[in-house]
Order: sequence, then C-alpha cells, then structure tokens
Amino acid sequence: MARGGGQGFGLGLAIGEPTGINGKKTLGASTALDSTLGLNFLNGNGFSLHLCFLWEAVLGRAASGNFDGYLGLGGKLGVYDHDDDRHRSDKNSDNGLWLGGRAPAGVAFVFNGAPVDIWLEIAAVLWAVENPGVDIDGTLGVRYWF
Repeated sequence: MARGGGQGFGLGLAIGEPTGINGKKTLGASTALDSTLGLNFLNGNGFSLHLCFLWEAVLGRAASGNFDGYLGLGGKLGVYDHDDDRHRSDKNSDNGLWLGGRAPAGVAFVFNGAPVDIWLEIAAVLWAVENPGVDIDGTLGVRYWF
C-alpha cells in the first residue's frame, strides 16, 4: 500500500533522543531514507547520526490527512563523553566513537493541503563498537516537505 503524502524531500526537527535536524527522502511509493543529526543526552554528552531505510504504508485516512506507519533498518554512529558521570570509577571507559545497528518503528500524520508531517518514533539500537549493548531511541518531530 502506498503512503498518503510527504513526497520528495522533507526537512525538520526531531525532539527526544536524539534532538536535532531530521531529513527524509522518498525513494518510491512505499520506501524512504531517514536521517537525523542530533545531540544525545541519555548516553552521555555527545552527538549522533543515523541513517535508516524505511518501508511505509498508509494506516488510515482522516479528513485532514493520512496516518502512515513505517518500519526500518539502518545504522547509527555516536560520539559520546561520559566524563561528567561522577558515580563511575572508570570515567573514560565509555568515551569515544560508538557504532551500531538501528531498527525504527513509527507513525506519521501527513496533513492534506499542507507540505507538513508530524511523527512519533521508537527505535532499538544495537551497539557493536565501543560499548556493546542495546539502547532505545524515541523522538517526536515535524518536517516540511519541498
């Protein structure tokens, strides 16, 4: 099932984990690339960049727009500094470059007659480099479509 809107390239703001600039490029009727460059607070002071391939579908239609759902797979790169954590005995052990896989799931509301969408997303992140483990990302965002 093809998506209901948000065609072309969208640029906006993501708030949560991470908080930053989001871009999304549609590739076909039901696929897209999504990326956020942002600041992270839960993993320590730092920033991250993720890029995910998304599969999308229209979940429902309303008078003012469409609800689109999506699932994805991709990767995440993080640069973190944990030196401000006074409770750790090995304060430098988690500093550095983190790299892992990312699997998002979300829902977006695409407005009819306006090139804007809002979305809510949760993603599992499986860190493989620096400090192996699992984290959860969660963001709320808005995008303008060009």
